[in-house]
Amino acid sequence: MANQYFAELNINNVVTNVIVLAEGDIVNVGLGVGSQWVETFIDGKRGNYAGIGMTYTQNVATMGVASTDIFISTKPFVSWSVGVGTARWYAPISCPALTADQEAAHMSYHWDESAYQADNTKGWVLFDPSA
Repeated sequence: MANQYFAELNINNVVTNVIVLAEGDIVNVGLGVGSQWVETFIDGKRGNYAGIGMTYTQNVATMGVASTDIFISTKPFVSWSVGVGTARWYAPISCPALTADQEAAHMSYHWDESAYQADNTKGWVLFDPSA
């Protein structure tokens, strides 16, 4: 039997718990009186596999579709938007690619919302862990 995965939602549709049940256990266990549970899928159906703190969005016209049925993480920054046809957040400008030397030095880019708000051509800041 295949496992099935369920997310428990609070009154704001925020995931508070995720459980895994063997297919036959659903009838035997039940999912709690007064609780709202939504099935989640490892394969990306419903946008993302549910995680604690994510929001379940249903019947909202967004992301290039007439109606959503997804789990999505919290919006990371005010300027970011959700991708059309995806359940992922994207920065308003693309992240620059690291050079081979930067990768070897374990550098990475981090988003700086204040820099973007001051100049909408900027936002990605190079982080050097050795500095």
